[in-house]
Amino acid sequence: MAESVVFHLLANFAPFLQEEVNLLTGVRDEIEYIRGEFERMTAFLRVADAMEETDPGLAVWVKQVRESAYDTADALDMHLLRLGHHCGTGVRGFLRKVALLGDDLRLLTLLDLEGTQLETFPNELAQASAHYQTGFKAPMGIGSLSSLQKLCSIEANHDNGIVLREVGKLTQLRRVRILQLRGEDGKVLCSSLEKLKNLRSLFVRATQVDEIIDLDSLPSPPQFLRTLYLVGHLQRLPRWIPYAFNLVRVCLRYSKLRDADPLQSLQDLPNLAALEIVKAYDGRGTVELLADDLRLLTLLDLEGTQLETFPNEVVKLYHLRHLSLRRTNLKTIPKSIGNLQNLETLDLKETLVTELPNEILKLHRLRHLLLYHYDPMLLPSSFHAQTGFKALMGIGSLSSLQKLCSIEANHDNNDDIVLREVGKLTQLRRVHILKLRREDGKVLCSSLEKLKNLRSLLVHAIQEDEIIDLDSLSSVPQHLRTLYVRGHLQRLPRWISSAFNLVKVCLWNSMLRDADPLRSLQGLPNLAYLEIFNAYDEEELCFKAGAFQNLETLYLGELKELIRVRVEASSMPRLKKLSIVTCKLMEDLPSGIEYLTNLESLHVVAMPYSFVSRVSRNLQGRDHWKVSHIREVFIWGRKDGD
Repeated sequence: MAESVVFHLLANFAPFLQEEVNLLTGVRDEIEYIRGEFERMTAFLRVADAMEETDPGLAVWVKQVRESAYDTADALDMHLLRLGHHCGTGVRGFLRKVALLGDDLRLLTLLDLEGTQLETFPNELAQASAHYQTGFKAPMGIGSLSSLQKLCSIEANHDNGIVLREVGKLTQLRRVRILQLRGEDGKVLCSSLEKLKNLRSLFVRATQVDEIIDLDSLPSPPQFLRTLYLVGHLQRLPRWIPYAFNLVRVCLRYSKLRDADPLQSLQDLPNLAALEIVKAYDGRGTVELLADDLRLLTLLDLEGTQLETFPNEVVKLYHLRHLSLRRTNLKTIPKSIGNLQNLETLDLKETLVTELPNEILKLHRLRHLLLYHYDPMLLPSSFHAQTGFKALMGIGSLSSLQKLCSIEANHDNNDDIVLREVGKLTQLRRVHILKLRREDGKVLCSSLEKLKNLRSLLVHAIQEDEIIDLDSLSSVPQHLRTLYVRGHLQRLPRWISSAFNLVKVCLWNSMLRDADPLRSLQGLPNLAYLEIFNAYDEEELCFKAGAFQNLETLYLGELKELIRVRVEASSMPRLKKLSIVTCKLMEDLPSGIEYLTNLESLHVVAMPYSFVSRVSRNLQGRDHWKVSHIREVFIWGRKDGD
């Protein structure tokens, strides 16, 4: 989703180069450098988009790139609107434009990806993720760093506000991120913020979700404040917010606002382009959007609010590119949704919506259509826990779609038309298809062959005993990284052994009957995650020598006939996490588990007492020595016969 912002940047920035052919060399070099940064951001986001499910650490850097992209987009949008065509053309006109852009371009933070190999990102990102979740404890005297412009991310040490007072001495700060703020620290923080005349971006997170963030003591907002993130209990918005006229982006999470209309304070902000309100409103009034006052809004996130009807004002936000109504109580989407011609992301996950109006087909820029729901009355492992939406006839006309989750194969007198339409969506990177029948196999495979950019595929049968036929696929999508199959396979598709880019495979209810079901998977060079849940009907699983060289996580669940698991020497040398869940006939640890020297975590859940008693240290189990090298052993047992 962040990638779309960078595309927007490139589209807006290109005219500077195309119109001014005779730019001074130095200026041209600077502009070319910035454009190069945009292109590197785009390349990174494409890679991250493909890997996001397999490496949670990517979220941290994606967030940084997204923030930078939005900051850049905001600066360009505001100034392009201001400049129009009044600056003239040629070198003189261009220099006027650059002069008007002024410090705004200098305050933008662009990640320099030059010279960095994308393959090396995951480990670095994992470390970055840990850092950004916890922040760092600022040393006493940090206020002496008078030239500091960014402070990300410090913890508000509970030291009577000493560190927060030090922040006030950093008068050159443009971006500050404060974590672990307590309610009583609010006044001290406000006193420091009042001194930060150059502040552009402020992020404040409370120690706990229900901890109050009190910023009312700030008499006036920093003049140049453009982005504001508040994570914690607010009750009401700070009184100074209506006067923060340069605010471009506001994010409120877990704020528990009690205002009759929490958006009233935001409606007069002339430059507001992105608004996120996530679980921030207690729903005792109605959320009203005054579209005339928020006409520049490009991002609106109302996740977790108590909306029951679609806000009609939203369809007047012509520039809207991202709309999230996730985890609301919405049941229907109005036909007027077709007015949002610039919409690129529509997120309706975990709502009660099951159908979309045909007017959705007017949204030709739509790139992400996300609509599915998990029944809270059913366990996530239940076959019918997930529902999607009834696919529209003609959905193939949405040629920009990259993510489509989750459509139901519509069998109401329409045969296989919907599945044929999927084949027209050649930009798809992720698709989830539910309620498949055996006879859909050939048409489904024919469509999948056309999706050359596909990274993630989920297929789900209409009934638990329905067979999903994937054998008709003549060649695997080259970039496929994640595969989820829920339904009977009997045997793995022939092509899976050549899906060399697969990183994650989840097999649920597959009822595999191969004598060696792992044979097709064991040689995949990039496979890091394997989940086999109620998917195998034989008594033994054998992980052979040299197999699964890069596997890091293995989950075995509800294998009802499984008695033995064998691990041969040199198999799964990088395995870090092993989970064995509800395999009722297993009485022993996998033989050869001691070969898994890099295993860090063993989870044993709902297993027979005879199994648990042999493993448990507390029960002085005879096999405990086999797992003594594992850092974390979690055991939740089940008595025989339960």
